[in-house]
Amino acid sequence: MNESTNFKIGELAKQTGLTVGTLRYYSDLGLLQPVARGNNGYRYYGQNANKQVEFIKKAQTIGFTLEEIKTILDVRDRGEKPCDLVQNLLDKKIEQLEIQIKKMSLFKQELEEYRLNWINEPNPEHDSQEVCPLIASVSLDATKGLQRETELVLRQLKRKIGQLTPEIEDQVKMLEIEELENLGETLLDFAQLEDLTGLLNNLSTSRNEP
Repeated sequence: MNESTNFKIGELAKQTGLTVGTLRYYSDLGLLQPVARGNNGYRYYGQNANKQVEFIKKAQTIGFTLEEIKTILDVRDRGEKPCDLVQNLLDKKIEQLEIQIKKMSLFKQELEEYRLNWINEPNPEHDSQEVCPLIASVSLDATKGLQRETELVLRQLKRKIGQLTPEIEDQVKMLEIEELENLGETLLDFAQLEDLTGLLNNLSTSRNEP
């Protein structure tokens, strides 16, 4: 091994602006492979290590997780072109963001309703046992969150699959909040109505099991 042409982990840390601990973590995950180890146990990295780290940092900048980056690198290491995979991952991230934006929009509407009510209502009498009567007036009724999640999932389903049958809509409206959240997370994998129908039937069967 020609150590003069390779970097010790400390030298690579200085060049990339990352900590030694971060680089070791990348190595342990298989994102950054040392080209050799010296007799002293030091890790030595090749001349392309800087580019590899730069690639990881750029991928993280646009929201890719370390696990996703590892998958991309594995495809590259098999001699395949990973850009189709990258595009698919990016498409899913955009859809996930759209779901989150809609969730936040619906939550914002709920908060604005509270604000309007609090402005228009006279100041409630302060109970010495309450920290703030405004917050004390907030309902813990779970139906609001359930209605919000149901509305969001139905919107996403119609956008993804198209027109839903009344039976499908009724099945979605019967789901509990956790089931709706799980359904929202798997929405990205649905390609057609049959996929959704199968999942809803499975949820219904599981719910009815003793």
